[in-house]
Amino acid sequence: MSDKIIAVTGHQCEKISDRYGLEQLFQRTFLEVEPKQVIVGMACGSDLLGGLAAIKASFPVVAVIPWAGHQESKYITECEQCQEHYQFVRHFSREVIVLNDAQEYPGPQAFHARNHYMVDNATHVLAFYDGGVRSGTAATVKYATDTGKPIRNIYDRLV
Repeated sequence: MSDKIIAVTGHQCEKISDRYGLEQLFQRTFLEVEPKQVIVGMACGSDLLGGLAAIKASFPVVAVIPWAGHQESKYITECEQCQEHYQFVRHFSREVIVLNDAQEYPGPQAFHARNHYMVDNATHVLAFYDGGVRSGTAATVKYATDTGKPIRNIYDRLV
């Protein structure tokens, strides 16, 4: 096992054409890298698929929840599969960190704080990123770049 702590970032469900394929790609990547820990931000899509893959491959996961009521927000409740994945990842994570005690959506700063926390506490970033400029994934990749974190983008390996 390496000393790498990997933060997972990537697009949400609507930009993922093959969810099962992405989960398998994350799992193969984790098995190759053998991280000490995987940090996921609990967003619907890449975050939860990365968390599932890490847990299934027996790597410890840290679930970073942007605010206490996140699970009940539209960001999770609009997708039944994401609700199931959320429960699974939260239940089987080694550690769950809630960054804001708010029950209602506290605003976009909650997502920025979550993304910065993940990057700041990782040694490497694993991204499923199409290169677009207007998304949370883009902001996270930019922040990781600005802070000098190595980024591995697996987008082209699935598409």
